[in-house]
Amino acid sequence: MKNILLIFRNVFPLVLIVFLLASCVKEEPIGVNQLSLHYPGAASAISRSELVPNSVGYANGNIRSDRATIKWTASVDPQFLCYKIFRDGSLLMTIPNISTTSYVDTTLFQDNYYLYTVATITNQGTSKVDTVTIKTAKFNLPALNFQVQLTPDTNVRIFWRRTIEVPGEYKLFKYSSITSKYELIKSTAETTFTDVDVVLYRNYRYMMSFMGTYEKTDSAYAPVQYFTYIMNYSPYLYEVYQLLPERKVRLSWSDNNNNGVSEYKIFRRKDVTGAFIYVSSVSTDVRSYIDADASALAPDFTYYYYIQGSNLRDSTPTSNTMSVRIIDMTKFIARWVKEPPASMATNNEYEVSWSINDSTTRTNVVWYGYSSGSSPVQKGKKGTYSAKLNFTYPGNYKIYARFIDTLYGYYHYTDTIDVVVGSSGVILNEGFESGYIQYPWYTDGNANWYASPINPYEGNYSARSGTISHSQHTYLYRTISFTGYKTISFRYRVSSESGDDYLAFYINNSYYNSWSGNTGWQYYSTSYYGYGTVILYWEYSKDGSGSSGLDAAFIDNVIVQ
Repeated sequence: MKNILLIFRNVFPLVLIVFLLASCVKEEPIGVNQLSLHYPGAASAISRSELVPNSVGYANGNIRSDRATIKWTASVDPQFLCYKIFRDGSLLMTIPNISTTSYVDTTLFQDNYYLYTVATITNQGTSKVDTVTIKTAKFNLPALNFQVQLTPDTNVRIFWRRTIEVPGEYKLFKYSSITSKYELIKSTAETTFTDVDVVLYRNYRYMMSFMGTYEKTDSAYAPVQYFTYIMNYSPYLYEVYQLLPERKVRLSWSDNNNNGVSEYKIFRRKDVTGAFIYVSSVSTDVRSYIDADASALAPDFTYYYYIQGSNLRDSTPTSNTMSVRIIDMTKFIARWVKEPPASMATNNEYEVSWSINDSTTRTNVVWYGYSSGSSPVQKGKKGTYSAKLNFTYPGNYKIYARFIDTLYGYYHYTDTIDVVVGSSGVILNEGFESGYIQYPWYTDGNANWYASPINPYEGNYSARSGTISHSQHTYLYRTISFTGYKTISFRYRVSSESGDDYLAFYINNSYYNSWSGNTGWQYYSTSYYGYGTVILYWEYSKDGSGSSGLDAAFIDNVIVQ
């Protein structure tokens, strides 16, 4: 018996220690508030100074985008059993070695907050608990805002937004056609760089990655930007006309994909024998110009124009040349003698007459017209003309008489008369003549539509699509109450990249038609049967690259009846 007691006395402490050690490797979560402190002086304090975000913690690598290193002061308790490491209240690791004073957690996510607890366990219980909250570093690739911009002196300026919190440098690479690989051209902590080694007409590819002190982006995922410096295409001048009744000339052109241009220069020549002179220049975000120098634009002379793109180093070839004959409006007057009545019955004849005062001896053409067509032409010069109107279909019409100078293409209208024919049942007749897009019309998207005075179909304004960039859209719509069968008609004009940038028309979210290219003013009509609220919807959208013309769509004379 004595031997048994002796054995029990010697073995029992060992059994107890093994039992306590076993408790240290249990993987059960332990709430910090459940741990009792028996020896508060036996510290396992966390080294907070090494975990400060945005400074020491990120600089020394203790906090990274996907991991954190937690350090603490070693325990001096002679009855030490283990350390228990918790994250957000859940046990991560049990460490039985008293000299181990750090733990690396490699299962984290960037830009997140985590609460860590270090508990020191002895054979008497928990002797010390300490907690700390850390935030992992933000480590987003700069691809989110990686852009290329050509500066006026044809250098390529590359800029991006800072999306990484750890210290380090952005690595900018440029593809070399000589070595057929990307080569490092700049290491910088800044967010912009200007590449001065740019040659006309060549293609360039740039790639960016980030190299931190302790971590870096994977080069396989580094963003690549393609850039071609182009100055070898002629701008296309497609519109030159006098802004009657003033002595002003409007020019419109397209850039023809010359992305190296920093400005467009306008040149003018008087008649065929004169020399072209520089008129003015506009920035690259403008594709039109109004020559308002009345002192230089004399009546009865023809003026020729061309456009040329340029920067500090190069110039594009000159555009095509277009001409315009300046007309003195005081010489030409068109007016009604007997204007149309404000209302007419269907299938009845109404006589109208108008006069033309033309001081020249040229042969001219006059005719009357209306919103859905025009009459046969009549030839003559100065004098009074008449015609008989007879409308078969009810509706709202705009009636005018027009004078044409067949030698120079000049035209002048009488006043336009709004006429209601029959019981038309017109519930919408919109020409945007208020000069605004306003209730009950709505516009949205990447840019708003607006009322434009530039070359409307009729009157002073038409609705023009908002100015948008690639892969964007702008739309215009309004609701209207239907009670059965209705006819919807409008005039449209598109000046866009053919086959890529479109004006589309929808009724109640159903697609009806679309147009692209340079259409000039065209007429569209369709019918719809419905009751209640109906949505008429126009959308101008662009694909991912390329522009042409005005890069816009226009609508006018929207009629529902």
